[in-house]
Amino acid sequence: MSAATPAEAPRPVIVAVRFVYALIAVLAISLLVRAILYTIGPADAALSVVSGVLYGLLAYYVGRGKNVARILVWFSAAVVAASFPILIIGNVVVGPVAGSPGWYFGYTLAVSAVRLGLLAAASILLWRPAARPYFQHGPRS
Repeated sequence: MSAATPAEAPRPVIVAVRFVYALIAVLAISLLVRAILYTIGPADAALSVVSGVLYGLLAYYVGRGKNVARILVWFSAAVVAASFPILIIGNVVVGPVAGSPGWYFGYTLAVSAVRLGLLAAASILLWRPAARPYFQHGPRS
């Protein structure tokens, strides 16, 4: 018995895509807060904008059923999870970024935690059995 790939995205995929779009909103708000309350350089601003665009493309292609985008969401969650302890250890060993206000490390840690939470939730939803058929192309056995 063979079944075709579902035409509409299942609920877990829809929610995962919304989580990635929420991540873009978090990145945009973070960029605005840092730009208003703390001087950021053009390279940092450009990196935030590029990250937002890439996450937007990722969300779009996950919503279209592209398996490579689903895998990239998992990879992105792993990278953010790996960078989380590095952020903490770096601040303890090296100290805060020169010239940064006292609130900056806590703020960066909070934004990273929210990013990790959103990506982890999206990854789990995309891993669920209900989402898998949407990412299989053509007939399956």
